[in-house]
Amino acid sequence: MINFTLTDNLNYINIKMKKIALLLFAIYLVSCVSGKKQMVKLTNKVYIGMTLQEFNKVIPNKQLVEMTKEVTIYKVERRVWYDSDGSGSDFKFFYFVDGKLSEMNEGERPQERIQIEHIEKKSN
Repeated sequence: MINFTLTDNLNYINIKMKKIALLLFAIYLVSCVSGKKQMVKLTNKVYIGMTLQEFNKVIPNKQLVEMTKEVTIYKVERRVWYDSDGSGSDFKFFYFVDGKLSEMNEGERPQERIQIEHIEKKSN
């Protein structure tokens, strides 16, 4: 018969607890994905021409930025809880025209350029 002392039992429990703590820490590290990686996963589910209803199912958490007759713009931001300076966060803007996704970017839309030509009339 093998006799275990109290010290042996405590050492056994201590080793088991260290293994469990190490396993939990490894799971924690793997689950901490940056906001940029979260955004990549999210945008892989989105496509040009997607309806607003489909978009709402895929991306439930979004912020309405602007709504006009021509366009509806949503901002989607992903950040991690430990990101205090914003370096690990990411955001994108989604533009809907006639209820369908027409553009996605980081908030930089090309400016409309209007050129006005001034023609002087010569007098005789």
